[in-house]
Amino acid sequence: MKPLRIYFKNFWGGFPAHSNIVTYALSINRNIEIIEEQKQALDCPPDIVFHNGHAKERVPGALNISWIIEHILSDRREIPDYNICDYSLNSCNFDDPRNHRLPWWSCQINWYAASYVDKLLEENPNTLFCNDNPSLESIHNIRLELRRDFSSIDSGRGPYSFIDLDDLYRSRTAENVTQRTRDCCSVASHDMGRRADFYPEISKHIEVIHAGKFLQNKNKDAPGMVGKNYREKITFLSNFKSHLCFENDNTDGWITEKILHAFCAGCLPIYWGPANIQKDFNEKAFINISSFSSNQEASVYIKEVINNNSMLSDYMTQPIFPNNQIPYHATPVALNDFFKKVGI
Repeated sequence: MKPLRIYFKNFWGGFPAHSNIVTYALSINRNIEIIEEQKQALDCPPDIVFHNGHAKERVPGALNISWIIEHILSDRREIPDYNICDYSLNSCNFDDPRNHRLPWWSCQINWYAASYVDKLLEENPNTLFCNDNPSLESIHNIRLELRRDFSSIDSGRGPYSFIDLDDLYRSRTAENVTQRTRDCCSVASHDMGRRADFYPEISKHIEVIHAGKFLQNKNKDAPGMVGKNYREKITFLSNFKSHLCFENDNTDGWITEKILHAFCAGCLPIYWGPANIQKDFNEKAFINISSFSSNQEASVYIKEVINNNSMLSDYMTQPIFPNNQIPYHATPVALNDFFKKVGI
């Protein structure tokens, strides 16, 4: 089988071209070759080019796909230009058969983890992983590579800090969270969305440590450190009963890593964002600010939950995902089905 030559164009330094959700999906039933350098792509043109964000110019002779990680339906972004790209992947919902919604939070998961691979093979026994080394051993080797990547990321936001699903479920227990002594924290850099009006209100009712640039009040008495990457952020969050995870806005489908990190740290997420959050996460497992009539009403309720171990435990014993399984649309299988549908 001739390999499909794949090139990730204009992605950030350290982008894991060999071990991300797109590469994983393409490796199901396909033999692929990752082009490492731009010169290599020029010398021997790729079959598929994934552009970081909006494609600015086509790569001749290749299928051009825009992978838009930041949301595109606000005043700051526009629908992809399909005169330049053939298809698009993005975090948001909009009605076009050339687009596949790929939530950013799902890109944070280590899909190569043994438990997920085993489950995929159990449900689809004819699945073949056709990568450089078409064997389960290679998948497990990549898993070890991901663990190394996770610990070595040192960029400002650590765009890829992979989370094992096993670790995600293991960290979320009622006993774990009820033993914590700190009420709540936030890690926000910008005054966006509903942060400016809600954060000061909730701070009147419970202790909130603001560890980001926005409203920062973290001092030497606050536990842990936020650090430079997502792993250190999750370690910091694990000191608190709850975490304010507000999106920058509520664009339809724009659900980032924020709520996933709260779950991974064993916190109760206090969330604001798109109205369709329940399509991705179990609405009984977190507090959704949008369901309250006022900031004060929400704050009074949150205080009650934080100070009542029984109510807190009720949230923590709920499954993270609807029907206790990751939604199909957020999985590599769905992405692979999209690729097959468009003829890849």
